[in-house]
Amino acid sequence: MRSDKPRPESAPAVPCRKPGLWLGGAVLGLLLLGWIAALRMGPAEGHVPVQLAARMPGATPDGPVAATDAVAAAAAADAVAAHTAGGEADKAAICGLPDTEPLEGTIGEAIGRQLESAAEQGIRVLHRALAASADPQERAMRLVLKSYLKPSAADAADAAASADAAEAGDAVTTGGLSSGAMTADVADALARVALASTDTRPYAIAAMACSRAQAALATAPEGACGQIDLWTWALNDVGNAAPWLMLAQRANAANDVVAFDQAMFNAAHADRFEYGAFDALRLVNHPAVQRLKPTVRVATMLMLTAIWVDWQTPGHAAVMAWCPQGLEEANRQQACGDLATMLIDRSSAMIDVSLGVGIASAAGWSEERVLQADLRRDAYARLLAQGVPQAPPLGCAWMRDQARWAGQVAQAGDAGLARRLLAASGEDAATIVGRSTPERRSRFRGGRPPYL
Repeated sequence: MRSDKPRPESAPAVPCRKPGLWLGGAVLGLLLLGWIAALRMGPAEGHVPVQLAARMPGATPDGPVAATDAVAAAAAADAVAAHTAGGEADKAAICGLPDTEPLEGTIGEAIGRQLESAAEQGIRVLHRALAASADPQERAMRLVLKSYLKPSAADAADAAASADAAEAGDAVTTGGLSSGAMTADVADALARVALASTDTRPYAIAAMACSRAQAALATAPEGACGQIDLWTWALNDVGNAAPWLMLAQRANAANDVVAFDQAMFNAAHADRFEYGAFDALRLVNHPAVQRLKPTVRVATMLMLTAIWVDWQTPGHAAVMAWCPQGLEEANRQQACGDLATMLIDRSSAMIDVSLGVGIASAAGWSEERVLQADLRRDAYARLLAQGVPQAPPLGCAWMRDQARWAGQVAQAGDAGLARRLLAASGEDAATIVGRSTPERRSRFRGGRPPYL
């Protein structure tokens, strides 16, 4: 994607945060904590396939949660039927441990290794399935998945045979999962996909990937990455705050105050915050994932969630630096207020909602308005926690519920799902949280920021 529009000279690139995701631990951690971990972070998506959605004007794609429930229930029907007919031995073979066996101690460590192996099998099957896609964003996501896979003998073998084996639950020759560190060759391939497309989504992924690779190598971008430019992304993806926030972060690191202010004011005028990595989560509904054996399918869903989390927070540091507590400049207060509103009301991730709540007081909002935003964020967390599957981990019931839950989150992110749950509850945030506004006000006046 190229732009002929004039643009200011960009400041030197700065390293993005290191993609230090320890994936073996992340899979087991996500299993045990469900989706709650993301909620606790302060500022700091017969079987009916659901295809990758085209980028919409809003911050998150819309889609009926009930439809996803039906998809997930149908996908789990084979496991439930066999589970009922075959007894405990078949439960363990089809879905993992029997429902009655707890996940604890050394068993938990063994299960963690099994889940990591299952996640790798599923990611490899999905990686191969996306090879035939004509969708540039799916091709870009395939390259992202590649960065989380160590080289394997299966890569050079018959791909169809390996995919069939994984879908049947059989062993696949594997190389293991990696940390997702972006290499120059993968970043270059992503850049070439982006440059050949008019779609802004692969361009967003390429921009982030090239920044990661450049940070890891501590060198100027080369090859196709040298043609990927944040200004081009910003000028073509009108209304998206993400490229402006990345430009702001770059300018701040270079001590370019004018460019920092310009980028932040542009971000404040945006109507959404999309950075492309949400499509990793949407892949939980890909047909190749839905066809996997339940144990492999759920482990793959958890892994895709971990990848989504690993690619979050582009530009968060710029927001916190530009909207500090005690800010008094009126124009910046207004812009910070616009950013807070967008993050709280229209972002897809709870970590973005928390960032919006965190800068609300810097935006000059009244104490009452800040408290209400804080209550709403906590109500989102409570509603999401209530929806996390409660059945004993790795039993068939848990597999079914986890598949349904992951499908719901994949529709609009955890924040998007939380907004739907709050609207459907018919209750206000204070009632759901169980804390009165005076109690929250007391904590606020005690000097503790409302997002802690």
